[in-house]
Amino acid sequence: MKKGILIFSAFVFFSFSSSKKSKLNNYQPQKKFSVQELKDDFTALRKRLELKNPGLYIYTPKDRLDKIFDSLASGISKPMTDLEFYRYIAPLTSFIKDGHTFEFPGMSCEKYYTSHSLLFPFKVHCTSDRIFTVMCGTRDTSVRDGSEIMSINGIPAKEIVRKIKLCLPRDGNNTTLPSWLIDHFFRNMFCFVFGPSENFVTEFRYDDRIIHNIIIEASCTDSISKIEKERYPARYASLVPATGISLDTVPGLRTAILTIRSFDKKELHKKYHQYFKTEIRKYFAEMQEENIRHLIIDLRGNGGGNPDYARFLAAHLVSEKFVYIEKCVHVSRFHYNDPGKRLHSRWYPYCGIGKFSPEKNNFTGDIFILADGGSFSATGEFCAFMKENNRATFVGEEAGGNTVFSGGYIFKNRFILPHTKLQVHCSTFSSVIKDNVVNDGHGVLPDHIIVPTTEDLIMNRDVSEEYAEELIRNKMK
Repeated sequence: MKKGILIFSAFVFFSFSSSKKSKLNNYQPQKKFSVQELKDDFTALRKRLELKNPGLYIYTPKDRLDKIFDSLASGISKPMTDLEFYRYIAPLTSFIKDGHTFEFPGMSCEKYYTSHSLLFPFKVHCTSDRIFTVMCGTRDTSVRDGSEIMSINGIPAKEIVRKIKLCLPRDGNNTTLPSWLIDHFFRNMFCFVFGPSENFVTEFRYDDRIIHNIIIEASCTDSISKIEKERYPARYASLVPATGISLDTVPGLRTAILTIRSFDKKELHKKYHQYFKTEIRKYFAEMQEENIRHLIIDLRGNGGGNPDYARFLAAHLVSEKFVYIEKCVHVSRFHYNDPGKRLHSRWYPYCGIGKFSPEKNNFTGDIFILADGGSFSATGEFCAFMKENNRATFVGEEAGGNTVFSGGYIFKNRFILPHTKLQVHCSTFSSVIKDNVVNDGHGVLPDHIIVPTTEDLIMNRDVSEEYAEELIRNKMK
């Protein structure tokens, strides 16, 4: 069972491996699809969402969402390319507000644009509606790290951030996930939302001086990554880690740092050659042997995966029997378009339903959890459980999920639109973390808000981990 999404399975946002060479050679970026073809695709999209998504009407009532659907359908009045159609329908995510439900360019399309030299070659950091450079992926080093981007190709930074965020998934009213995604996938999303370019006419601000019309030559993913790896070895290594699960100790503090980058079984096996439960058992046994009293669990950027793995971790952190998820729901085929009757409960024990006992080598000391907008799906559920049980102090940013209701996949989740081949990812079931609780549309809020600055990112400073260690030092005084 996969409780994550394509872009949140260790955040491999672009599925290059699934795009065969033949598809790449046959892709026609300028091809226009007829009005009827586009209407057919939109009808298929709407039907899929109404038939499969349990959380479709949580944040936008059915009558209002129906009007949005009808307006989009009637607004299809001229032929479009697949990317133009993507830009037209992608803002639906900002109304549905289910982080597991979103539209994305087709596999051949994404492969074509990210394999050609059509991308903006900077890694950026967005804060509010401002954009700053943090890594330069071009041989031209005239633009220094930390420069503010005022505009690209005549588009103001504020408008760039606004439009990209409209197309990115989020759970409810939580905006930390789209912000996290912009920071990690800005160059790709700029291409898809505003179109590819061989050169980018860019305005930068150095200190208080604006430099106009700097021409930035576009590049491709492989070239950008190669330069970043050469120029920023330490920072690149932190973005592309060697292990999925690791345990480190802090000398003199009787403190361990358990880093879990993913709960996804396939990701851990294939990329890191690790088995989740084996690693967790080993590390908790080591912590008990070394008499560790303080545990920092780093879940930043962990986009989820198998909820049973997250539940297994929780069982090492509580001392009494516990309920992890209260129930799971799916859409009834007989009432899929009736918001009052459409949801039915299902028994999915591997999602965390039932009563569970603590595991061996249970940790009873102080726990600090580092979270951010990338802490999503099964990770968001784990954070909600730990918060509900007052079992951890949270440091960092609001977790990317929701504390009450979380979408997910247990059946086939990706649907390809018949003509444009756009990818539609849609929740097929939802976990009710806490039943009969008011949903404010937010994830777990930190006890200590720590947001890295652009300078922190450039200097590769881990301010959240440093803060958690300082909390432990103060506690030991």
